Amino acid sequence: FKYSAFPEVTKDFECLTPEDIEYLDKYCKDRFIDLVPNQNSFGHMKAWLSLPQYSHLALSGDNERTQTLNPLLPETTELMDKIYGSLLPHFKSKYVHIGLDEAFGFGKYQTKEACEKYGADNVFVDYLTKLNDLVNNKYGKEIMFWDDMIISYPKSFPKFPKNVTAVEWGYGIISTQFMEERCRVLNNSGVRFYVCPGNATWQCLTSRVDVMEFNIRTAGELAKKYGASGYLLSDWGMSADGHMQFFVSSYFPCAMAAQYAWNSGEEQNRQNFKNDFRFAAMDYVDRNIFGCKGATELMYRLGKYHHLEPHKTHGLTMSAYVLLMPLSENKGDTFDLDDCGNDFYFDNVIDYVSGVMQDIRASAMEERLKKEILTNAEMILIGAELCKVKTHKKITEEKRAELVKRIDDVVAEYKELWLYRNFENGMEISVGKLNDRKREILEY
Repeated sequence: FKYSAFPEVTKDFECLTPEDIEYLDKYCKDRFIDLVPNQNSFGHMKAWLSLPQYSHLALSGDNERTQTLNPLLPETTELMDKIYGSLLPHFKSKYVHIGLDEAFGFGKYQTKEACEKYGADNVFVDYLTKLNDLVNNKYGKEIMFWDDMIISYPKSFPKFPKNVTAVEWGYGIISTQFMEERCRVLNNSGVRFYVCPGNATWQCLTSRVDVMEFNIRTAGELAKKYGASGYLLSDWGMSADGHMQFFVSSYFPCAMAAQYAWNSGEEQNRQNFKNDFRFAAMDYVDRNIFGCKGATELMYRLGKYHHLEPHKTHGLTMSAYVLLMPLSENKGDTFDLDDCGNDFYFDNVIDYVSGVMQDIRASAMEERLKKEILTNAEMILIGAELCKVKTHKKITEEKRAELVKRIDDVVAEYKELWLYRNFENGMEISVGKLNDRKREILEY
């Protein structure tokens, strides 16, 4: 965003302007949509804290600087005031989402003494209250915030400002299961809250449809059971790793989430797996997005490829995540390619994805959307091949030449498709990851 108080920050790249936001805001209002601004205000502030003039605001130690603001410094609130002042007046919504999630380093470094003396929960609530007062009194808006940094301190909930909205999120099957107890406590404490499932598209190039369905369905049922005020579906890229998946993978999750947000139906039981909700969402997306019957079913099949991989991983798939890993590394957070044995698993991934791609090519769906799906699917195939290379720690000259050409081809297609919808800034992160793998293959 072109923050008027910080013209030097975005002078070298194209991004949303105040005029763009006002246009979008009116477009949404005319269609009964409330366009809510989202502005990180605690963690995930790396881009700001990397600037020399604000680096001193980071929580940091001798050899480490986090991407988290120091909430104890008056200058931190002053920075947020400038950011809010540049952004919020262009939105008519009465809400702003201020983040506050994943504030890594909080409780350590410059906040260690205060958190030990007053309690980390009280330090957090004090910062929350400062920002809430600022946003309420100066900009006339109410705040929403992610609750993960405070959810383990339910005794602090009565200290929340009364007009804030906590957003309780769960993006994986296990984390979504934990939402039940948290929703119960939020409700019993009188806190206004939203539930937030994820569409499970990031770091996997498709939606992992089984995880996505479980998250979306469970969040809807918990919202109904515990009196949530709203339902938010999240769709992320990864700040350090780019945003390789195209928006085409988000249409079906959006339709599913719309159904469960408006009507969660009866709570799931042994006889009721709500297949009719899935088929209704597929039919909707086929008619309104793809323009042909059966297209969403093909997307659904593509989103099951991860079941063929040798490791079940949290928040990613092996064939997608390997595109982000140097070729010299064999271990991710939740998998190890050294113990994958032979090529059986990744050959199955390649055969399965190739078969779905063949059906997608033969379908009557809109051509650009078809290209987006096929480009992401080709990345999965390249990733599966790289998993095999890593497993055996060797590559033939023939396979080397083949993979280099395939990466060049997919990068060219990705650039053309990405720029059709998106700003160029940021694209170099995803492209850079793919080109890094190509360079490593040439040197392997």
